[in-house]
Amino acid sequence: MALFLLITVNIANAQEPIPVTNNTVEPKGLYLGGIISTNGWGGELKYIFNKRLAIRSGYETLNLTQNIDFSQDDIDFDASVDYKTGSVFVLGDFNYTRNLYISAGVMFNSFNPEVKGEAISDMKYGDITIPASMVGDFTITITPELKVSPYGSLGVRSFLGKKKRGIWSIPKDALKK
Repeated sequence: MALFLLITVNIANAQEPIPVTNNTVEPKGLYLGGIISTNGWGGELKYIFNKRLAIRSGYETLNLTQNIDFSQDDIDFDASVDYKTGSVFVLGDFNYTRNLYISAGVMFNSFNPEVKGEAISDMKYGDITIPASMVGDFTITITPELKVSPYGSLGVRSFLGKKKRGIWSIPKDALKK
């Protein structure tokens, strides 16, 4: 009889519902990271309010210098390209699914590429020779019409790790410079 009661109690305990706990971590808080984009490399500070809304701010910069030699109309030129760009930005993100987001905000850009050059060979015109120093030099500078640019993008993001402390994201930008 005691054996029958022991088996019955164990079967009854095995049939009790097991409480289900949701162990998913809701990403919230402050995230600090590095970024690489067409505007350069830099850093980003992001605050995630909930699974849908986040705000981020950051800085990126790029400075490349390249020397180029070229010829035009039998005159050789020596030019240097100084490509400077970067931005300071403030953006808001709205996640419309778990991994897809829309981002909008403003960028204070520093897009200022410049090309400087000078003639390094003489110019021949019939039997007349014009020295390279008299041919002249040139400067081409591009400056954006807007220093404060509106920004919008669609992107994919995902959290990394069990505690979701890492984020990677890839935006597809639509930016007016």
